[in-house]
Amino acid sequence: MCKTALFTLALLVAFCSCQNNMNMLAVGKAPEEYSILKTDSVLHDINLEKDKFYSFTIDQRGMDVVVYLVNNKSEIVKEKDSPNGSNGPEQFYYYCENQGQFRLRIKPFDDDNNPEEGNYAITITEVSTDVVIDLDEQKMLADYQIFKGIFEKANSGLYRYYPKQKVDSVFAVNRNKINSNTTYLEFYNLVWNVIDYTGSCHNNLNFPESLKTLLFRKKIFFPIPLKYIDGKLYSNGNANSIPAGSEIISVNAIGAAEFSTRISQYRSTDGFNRTAKYKFIQTNWAPTYIYNVYGEKKEFTIKYKHDGVVKTMVAKSVDFPTYRISYNARYSRAYEERIRADFHYRYNDTIDTGLLTIKSFNFGEQGDESYVAYESFLDSVFISLKNKKNLIVDIRGNGGGSGDALMLLPVI
Repeated sequence: MCKTALFTLALLVAFCSCQNNMNMLAVGKAPEEYSILKTDSVLHDINLEKDKFYSFTIDQRGMDVVVYLVNNKSEIVKEKDSPNGSNGPEQFYYYCENQGQFRLRIKPFDDDNNPEEGNYAITITEVSTDVVIDLDEQKMLADYQIFKGIFEKANSGLYRYYPKQKVDSVFAVNRNKINSNTTYLEFYNLVWNVIDYTGSCHNNLNFPESLKTLLFRKKIFFPIPLKYIDGKLYSNGNANSIPAGSEIISVNAIGAAEFSTRISQYRSTDGFNRTAKYKFIQTNWAPTYIYNVYGEKKEFTIKYKHDGVVKTMVAKSVDFPTYRISYNARYSRAYEERIRADFHYRYNDTIDTGLLTIKSFNFGEQGDESYVAYESFLDSVFISLKNKKNLIVDIRGNGGGSGDALMLLPVI
């Protein structure tokens, strides 16, 4: 009995070891296909090296899957699920800060349309950590033409605010600026000039994920959270010895007004709405807007005024995660969270005036739950306003939304 049990145990250990080896992945290995059932959750082990940058590609072949990368502390460090259905790649990049064994978990997407069985293949490669991207003039011109073709074909609101003749002119002007000396960041800005000019809050332009991941690790970003109020720029934290609430007079000898105008352009808004553009200076993305305008900086010379005294200091640049820590500790956070509601109303008896604040019109279409709640709110406001004299409607910072939600205007 004892020998039989030991023999059985040995077979079991050998079998498990074999299974683990089958699911052990290697960097640089040719893609290998695996099968998966709709009820499965498959684990693959992979050893990653410290300070290496990796590309993970999971090619879905008949099964829509969600991919998780888990470290040796059982923490999910990456999650990927693209809206490409049951065929095509799920791709992500990961910079390994701590060497060790990681686990790749493949789980079918919870969807009735997913088949009972499918396949997938995994490819893991090491990627260069060089953030310099070289595109020659011909490649940029070809990419620009592809962008123009897609934008003209897919953007239904391309000529909503400007006639075709003016939009075509903007396309041509920016194309003609491309030459053999154009950098990758300059090319990004030429494309963005067109996108921003046409005006739509749904437009965006992102760097490739691989480049963004590496850029965020570099100490090149503006370190101080900002607040934009009534045309002036303020420090929104006590970072770098600049007290919260200090007025920013200039950055690198660029006046605050010009500085604010230039960095605010990287948020596209509907039509000619500049209020929402300035609003996004106050978000956690502000350092990326500053990078888009001025490129990599090791430090920033900041002139500011506090308690009537003007001072100048030099602030060292930080990586993006460090900035996020400062942003999350910003002075105005508690207040912003308190008033975060998309709409609210209060009445001031002293001046016999109601204040109705609408921060967004993004409430969907008639019949949607969010739209019904918004409509009910407006009804209650206007019932309470009966026989009242004054109403202020505050839509500062409103980024727009659905046409149906603009029912507020005919009501007034």
